[in-house]
Amino acid sequence: MVITPQANSKCLEMFMLGFLIRFIIEILFWPIPVGYDASTSYVLMCVCGKIDAKVLRAPLYPLLLMILSRLTGNALLTIKICSSIVSGFFMFSLAIWGQTIGISKSQLKGFCIAIYSFYVVMRLAWDLHRNLLAITFALLAISYRKSKLGRTIIFTILSIFSHPFAITIIGSAILADLLERHRESYILFGALLASIGAFLLVYSSHDPKFLYYIFSESWYISPQLLPIYILWLYAPTYPYVVKAWILIRNKMTSFKKILQRQMYYWIILSLIAAFMTKFSYRMVFMAAIPVAVMMFKVSVIKGNRRAVTYLIAYNIIISAIYPAFFYIFPVHPSFRRTHPPVLIGPNMFPNDGNNVIKMFRRALSMLHDNETIIVHYAEIAYAYIAGIPLCEDFIIITSSDSTFDEYLIIARSRGFHIAYIVWYINAPIGSVEAPLGGVLIAHEGNIGLFVYYLQDTFPTITY
Repeated sequence: MVITPQANSKCLEMFMLGFLIRFIIEILFWPIPVGYDASTSYVLMCVCGKIDAKVLRAPLYPLLLMILSRLTGNALLTIKICSSIVSGFFMFSLAIWGQTIGISKSQLKGFCIAIYSFYVVMRLAWDLHRNLLAITFALLAISYRKSKLGRTIIFTILSIFSHPFAITIIGSAILADLLERHRESYILFGALLASIGAFLLVYSSHDPKFLYYIFSESWYISPQLLPIYILWLYAPTYPYVVKAWILIRNKMTSFKKILQRQMYYWIILSLIAAFMTKFSYRMVFMAAIPVAVMMFKVSVIKGNRRAVTYLIAYNIIISAIYPAFFYIFPVHPSFRRTHPPVLIGPNMFPNDGNNVIKMFRRALSMLHDNETIIVHYAEIAYAYIAGIPLCEDFIIITSSDSTFDEYLIIARSRGFHIAYIVWYINAPIGSVEAPLGGVLIAHEGNIGLFVYYLQDTFPTITY
């Protein structure tokens, strides 16, 4: 039977719930946007407005940020608004999609909250807004694929231009339908190929080495470490996996009732892409939604309404505890670079963040010709608040994975005589250290303002 999902009042309620959850969090942590990308690369997109390779890889969300930023005149407010809208839209898409996989209207709210609160999904919602928007459009595309082909084609195009990772979701639906010989799958397959072709045409015109980039060295987690990473990341799901196995063994349910064929393919395609492409751990994240669905289906099999409440409570507790455990005690040091210690909050503790802003303002007041301020990537939003002109040539911004030392060399090669760095005096676990040879000229708490004299031999100073 073909199920045509309805955008009913329950779906609109889910949109408002998703919007309010994120908006309240954003207000609580005002003025810094919640999430690493949200307070770094998205700020640069709003402020500088450059259509570069990073924007073209997933252009829809950055373009939305740039347009809205021109209207609001405030990059941070723009990001907070957009993150809340995407959060609401994601919950809306879950409600639409849930109707097509057997979730009843009475279960829909619990289903949406259970999926949203799953800690790997929250990791996506924390700052990977381009990915989340792509997932949203992809869920809508596969929801309407058997009833509203026009909508399906539009949502497919939007999903690929939101982020190409959506290929795994739409591809899994196409694969499932092809095996079941649904004629609609050929139309969806054509729409997917056309979307991918248009995306590659747009991107390769700017970067001819795009395909090389996709299959280049993996981000942080090597293929050899991926099996361990997958087992470690999804460890909190094991009680539900065991429960599913027991239920199936006792013939109380079946694999098909727990996860439809399309969701198996979704997981398989995501993991294959994780091993084959540069995107590694982020493709592992893409398998999170089917895993969360499995946990929900296992919870409701016996018709116990409290089981969903327990699942949501379990997800919230795990989302609060496991990321910190994952970050502080990683199986391998590279694991720490894929997951933040907290899923609610900006890059720094509020007091440290305020001190960073004070130190940047002091550095800016001291700046003269042939001098530069080196801003660490994690500090971009704080530097923006302090009034640092992020797009000017005399401001140097590190990459997200670099230490300060190489940027001191870059500053010297560009003819700067003095460089100012605002950073931790005693860096926390997992953070880079301030380079040796700096003079600590001011500090607030654990945040220092260091000056480096680039044309002289660096003095060795203990601070």
